[in-house]
This record gives sequence, structure tokens and C-alpha cells, in this order.
Amino acid sequence: MATKRLLTLLHISDTHIAEEGCQTGGDRIDPASLPRWRRGRVWHGVLSHSTPAMRALAEFAARLRDDEGSITVHSGDLTSWGAPGQFEAAWAILPEVLRDPKALDLAIPGNHDHWPGTGGVLGRPSAALRERFSGLPWVRHLPLGHDRILTIAAIDSDADVPPWSNARAWGRGHFQSQLAALDVLMPPRVPGEVRVLLMHHSPWLGRYHLGITRRSRAALETFLQKHGFRVILCGHVHRARGHVQVLGHGQVLEARCGSTTQRDCIPEDGVQVRHGIPQNTLIVHRLEEDEEGAVTWRSELFRHGLKGFESAGTLAEVAMP
Repeated sequence: MATKRLLTLLHISDTHIAEEGCQTGGDRIDPASLPRWRRGRVWHGVLSHSTPAMRALAEFAARLRDDEGSITVHSGDLTSWGAPGQFEAAWAILPEVLRDPKALDLAIPGNHDHWPGTGGVLGRPSAALRERFSGLPWVRHLPLGHDRILTIAAIDSDADVPPWSNARAWGRGHFQSQLAALDVLMPPRVPGEVRVLLMHHSPWLGRYHLGITRRSRAALETFLQKHGFRVILCGHVHRARGHVQVLGHGQVLEARCGSTTQRDCIPEDGVQVRHGIPQNTLIVHRLEEDEEGAVTWRSELFRHGLKGFESAGTLAEVAMP
């Protein structure tokens, strides 16, 4: 059966840009970062971004935009540790790489963006965070034609995390205030509308480290059902995942991007070593309608390899109401 593509989204996340004024990036590791990474080898995001991944992203995004008119969404952690210069670099590098001055219009902060900008984890975020992300939560409507519309709503899933807390140290999400504010903003759902929530944390991650608080999860599930959301686009955990959660109103897809351009190798004795750092990934989401009017959300995963970002197959596929 023939299908019509209604929309294509390029989903990137966890770019972890670290070098001020660098248009390609990833050629230098801050000396303070390696000791922190070596202590547990889990602080991947402090290692800066990768030049090869940025170049591959530029090539991939150009093709997808030319072929399908794609729109970019970024699910957080634009920076390595929230320094003002890193925000400045992100807003210089990513629109250039994506060849779109509005490339970060659909972007949200992550937990690394909430760090104080000094290289440490604990402490109040820099003023640059408020300057770049002052309007959250927000709601955007993208007309799809034929009486269909895509609604993207965004929250800061780190908004309620105290700056000197265990939750900050363990990368946990806490965001009930954001859901309460978004609840007021949401209009009644209309026929033919598909609703997507953009957030940083992975909502159904089954562990304490990098997870979300129980109260935030309960509030989130209530919110999703009340307002008819069927898709969540997130990042945070540096391994891509497609997960379908069944709630009271039906299936909800969690599409987790993983990291897209973080440094994924460490130089040791003149050799680049991966050390178990996850492979960079991105997701292409396509909303398609068949001849009978049935709408399907399809998510295709792409992994960064020697030939750039290459398809790793379908990550998830969910029918929309």
C-alpha cells in the first residue's frame, strides 16, 4: 500500500560541545576532563565533541534536508559542562553544521547544561542557561496538511533538581513544575493531531543513576494520558533505544537518541581507543499516512561509522490514533 510522508524530523542529542570559538571542535580534550572520566569512565559528556562526527552530521543533515525537507530537534546536553563559552560555541557550530540558522529553535537543555560551567557538577547553572532557554516549557504547532497537525511540547526535565543535590550528581531528572506549567499551556486536542513531548531524560529507564524521580514519573504518566501524547523524544543516556510503554490511553513511544557528536575515542600512546564509549547515533523520525488515512510514526536509527551516519534499521514503529 502506498504511503505519503507527512513530516521528517532529524533527532540529535548530547552533542556535548566544549570548545569556545571552535568551528569544527573535538581536536583537544580539556586536561581537567580526563581525570574525572578515568575515575569511573561514565562521564562521557565531559570529553568534548568529535570532529569526524560533526562532519558526518553536516553531510547527513544536508542530504536529509534536500531529500525530505527535514526539521531538526535537539533533546539536550548541547554543552559539556554548561560554561558560557560552550553555549556560545554550540549556537555558532550547530546552525553552521546543520546549515540552518533556526537549527536550535526546537532544542532543550540537558543536565550537563545545568552544571555551573566551572568543570564541576554541583552548583548553580551559569547565566547562559537562562539566556538560551528562558521560554520553557513551550508548545509549537506544525501543520501537516489534510487537516493534520503535529504538536511538539517541550520541558526542561532538570528544572526541579537542586544544584547541590545527589540528584544533580547522579544525573536524575525532576520536573513536576514544568509539567504543571505545560498543563496550562496545552489547548484541547483536535482531530488529526499528533502530540510529541520533547524532554532530556529517558522516562522509563529502570535504574537510579540517570533516571527520574518517582513523583516526576507519576506526574508525567498522568500528563501524557490527560493530553493524549503518543511520542516522547529524549536523550541523556548515550545509548539509543526505542521503547513502547502502554498507558491508559494506549501506546506511547519513547525514542531515545543517544549521543550524536560526543568524542567517542581517547588518545593513548598515539592510538585512539574507544574504552566502551557508546557509538554516536541519531534518529530520523517519519510520520506517514497510507491510502486509507492511517498514520504511522516510524523511527530509523543511524550509527556513526567509517562512512558517516549509516542506517542501523528501524528503531520503532507505532500507529497514531
